[in-house]
Amino acid sequence: MKKTTKSAPVRINGRSATDEHQWRLDQLQTTAAAQFEHMNLNMEERAFLGTCQQIYRNDIGCYTPFESFFVDLVRWTMWGNTPTLESLREVLKDADSDFVNNWTPMMRGLKRFVKNYPDLVAELQEAEKRRRPTWEQEAASA
Repeated sequence: MKKTTKSAPVRINGRSATDEHQWRLDQLQTTAAAQFEHMNLNMEERAFLGTCQQIYRNDIGCYTPFESFFVDLVRWTMWGNTPTLESLREVLKDADSDFVNNWTPMMRGLKRFVKNYPDLVAELQEAEKRRRPTWEQEAASA
């Protein structure tokens, strides 16, 4: 019987490769968070950051192709990879295939959910109406 040798795990700065990767991500996030100036934001900045936050929180991977693309692009930038025209072309080429590949199963899942849980869908729609007034309601109350 042939004996196999098990190689030692890769270690960087005394940490496993996985731990080193997480440590580097933590450092990048800490740096990015420290650069965030949350005081004295004007309405446009608050609206922009609120939209980014909403996109980030709505990202669940392949079932949210746009959100996934957006979050990946922001993370890539946060990790120090400032987009160039060529890098964006590559990302968009890959994103296009992700959009195409993920769109059909996303729609199939959504249609199945709506069909199987009509009461829950109606309840969620009503809750959304109460939560966010339409522009007509806002204009009427002004």
